[in-house]
Amino acid sequence: MAWIPHPNDIVTYRDTGVGDMGDVTDLNSVARFWLKDGGKFVLIWAKVKFSGGTGSATLTLKSDHRDVNELYDFDEVSGWVSMGTDGTPKLDWLVPVEEYPRYVYQAGDVLVWDWTNPDAANMRWTIEMGLADATIRSNQNLITV
Repeated sequence: MAWIPHPNDIVTYRDTGVGDMGDVTDLNSVARFWLKDGGKFVLIWAKVKFSGGTGSATLTLKSDHRDVNELYDFDEVSGWVSMGTDGTPKLDWLVPVEEYPRYVYQAGDVLVWDWTNPDAANMRWTIEMGLADATIRSNQNLITV
């Protein structure tokens, strides 16, 4: 049996920029998504698009489990090579239902997209990702897939 979230329960996080994406060790970097409210979250989908400029680099999604006063503690969640206008200009990733347990996070975790822009003055990036509250409530049903 697998839990499938209702589309209304999915929250979309977005960021866009020119230059490098996030750095898991830098609290002030961009492409960082703080999961603040709720209990557990599951990553359902992610979209990344590159435009303008030239070049490509490895794109990595990391999860940072730090408490505010501690050193960072992160897991590398997934990675893709040759992401950019000279490689793969668009990522459209739907997490398979059977892999949901691998992508469950707690309130307070930070999801960080790490990518070094090969043409920082010209290439733009956009990120969207959908997460759902993974806490099973009494009004939710388990659906067999």
